[in-house]
Amino acid sequence: MIDVASGDAAGSADGGASATWPGPLAGLKVLDLPRVLAGPFVTQLLGDLGAEILKIETPGHGDDTRTFPPFVGGESHYFIALNRQKKSLVIDLQAPQGAQLLRDLVAKSDVLVENFRPGVMQRVGLDYEKLAQFNPRLIYCAVSGFGLSGPLRDKPSFDIVTQAMSGILSVNGATGAPPVKLGVPLGDLTGGIFGSIGILSALHERHASERGRMVDISLHDGMLAMLGYLSQLYFLNGRDPRPVGTSHLSVVPYGSFPASDGQIIIACLTQVSGGACARRWNVPSGPTMRASIRPCCAWPTASRSTA
Repeated sequence: MIDVASGDAAGSADGGASATWPGPLAGLKVLDLPRVLAGPFVTQLLGDLGAEILKIETPGHGDDTRTFPPFVGGESHYFIALNRQKKSLVIDLQAPQGAQLLRDLVAKSDVLVENFRPGVMQRVGLDYEKLAQFNPRLIYCAVSGFGLSGPLRDKPSFDIVTQAMSGILSVNGATGAPPVKLGVPLGDLTGGIFGSIGILSALHERHASERGRMVDISLHDGMLAMLGYLSQLYFLNGRDPRPVGTSHLSVVPYGSFPASDGQIIIACLTQVSGGACARRWNVPSGPTMRASIRPCCAWPTASRSTA
């Protein structure tokens, strides 16, 4: 959850008033049309910052994640994890009355978020161009696997697909072993991260322009951005980065080492801390240090507890 402390002009804390402070986005009205993970995470982040979120669900079963076990008090753990701070309203967007109801809500809202496949909202007459006629200040965020344009726009995408196509899956796992999916669904969560950044940027722009805009979020693009310096390694030397388990491609010692009752993490990110560690265990600096220092770290940690 996002924790934003309020303060005065001098930056001092408010002495506990933030417990009742509605947040920096108080008064912002958001229509939440997405299902499952990527889109709902966008609106949940906005809700954590104080926005009013109205979740629009389909008749019959609502968000697909309502059926994902296990359940707590009849509610899906998955649905609860991504839909706090929200109110819910059932609307059949394919019915003329339902589509008109959404238009009426859009006229009184600031933001709309959806994660249908590209073209779906256009077919029912609820795309950005149509809805902006009812509210020119509307910020419309569309989250999809590959964005609203390009050769892959109509392809479906799931978290593991995005991880694989972006290359992130190929650098996760143990050295010499097959690729391993990340334990968290980062391929979907990037939609929430970059979607909320895009919406907040458009809100800032709207203060000057008095107009909204379309925010087009591609999960694939977001995961490519998450590669960070790993992508630069390829551009630098032309070789794909490889999986190294808990170790680091260029920093030593860095990783998980055996303890008497589990594993201990040692991370020496700078030359100063790495050099001090090498001297502590009499490992000579130079090209052989990387290969030598890991076993030297392992023997003293093996007799220690993780406590």
